[in-house]
Amino acid sequence: MKKFYIGGGFLVILVILWSAYHADVPLELLKEKYTDQYSTFFPFQGMDVHYRDQGEGPPLYLLHGTGASLHTWDVWTQKIVSKGYRVVRLDLPAYGLTGAHPDGDYSPAMYLGLLEALRNHLELDSLVIVGNSFGGFLSWQYAINHSSRVSKMVLLDPSGAPRKDSVNKSSPLIVRLARTKGVGEVLSKFTPRSIIEGNLKEVYYHDSLVAEETIDRYHELSLREGNRKAFIDRVRNPYQATGWEQLSTLEVPTLIMWGEQDEWIPVADAERFHQAIPNSRVLIYPALGHVPMEEDPAGTVDDVLSFISE
Repeated sequence: MKKFYIGGGFLVILVILWSAYHADVPLELLKEKYTDQYSTFFPFQGMDVHYRDQGEGPPLYLLHGTGASLHTWDVWTQKIVSKGYRVVRLDLPAYGLTGAHPDGDYSPAMYLGLLEALRNHLELDSLVIVGNSFGGFLSWQYAINHSSRVSKMVLLDPSGAPRKDSVNKSSPLIVRLARTKGVGEVLSKFTPRSIIEGNLKEVYYHDSLVAEETIDRYHELSLREGNRKAFIDRVRNPYQATGWEQLSTLEVPTLIMWGEQDEWIPVADAERFHQAIPNSRVLIYPALGHVPMEEDPAGTVDDVLSFISE
């Protein structure tokens, strides 16, 4: 009987592992589902960077956060374009349809080089740069390095404020797991949809707003060939936020938006960014989490439109 229980238990473990295992999904299959008439691919350092360029008028760059894709801005894009603006958004390297960097380079310099190369390619003289989380970090880094190209900046729960605690201690659970030797390697093969669902329910304050379609999209794009390893490689080499002191010299009008219920980056950082950036203002959303533009796209995009139209 004991042998039966042991054998049965082992079988249960095998079934669980089998259900959690997911092979990489070929890029071409994902392209069929996650591209549209606006999708274009820009060659950069051996990658084909997926971006969408929609609308006519003053341009905005929209930069997503860790683990996300350009789809995080879907609702915002429709509204902003309808108001006479041009929206450029992209899948940052390591994410979405863009995928891994061939040399594993996920340094801020690589990302900033991509943003500048794409800006040159699209012949954008000046733009409003908008970023959430890691995309927010890239936004303020871009602004201090290319201030003459940035007319305004919008930061949604941005990362990069200097911290006294260790990088790993202040990081989200999924990031801490990916950084753990052995665990990250398991996650690169065993990525159940439930992990993605749990992660989304961390970044949303209202669990009920996490749509099944949203979970499917995040999960399926995470399975793009090379994306899971790229995610692990990127978070295992955390960027060092330089240039914080330079924010005090930045003259770019800046809107700082923050979900008060953010579990990934403390809302107290909103005031730190406000104090660091002279020409800035802050909007706090009491009932939103880490991704305000997804959780309440209609309300938050109106605030942005009011700001950029001033």
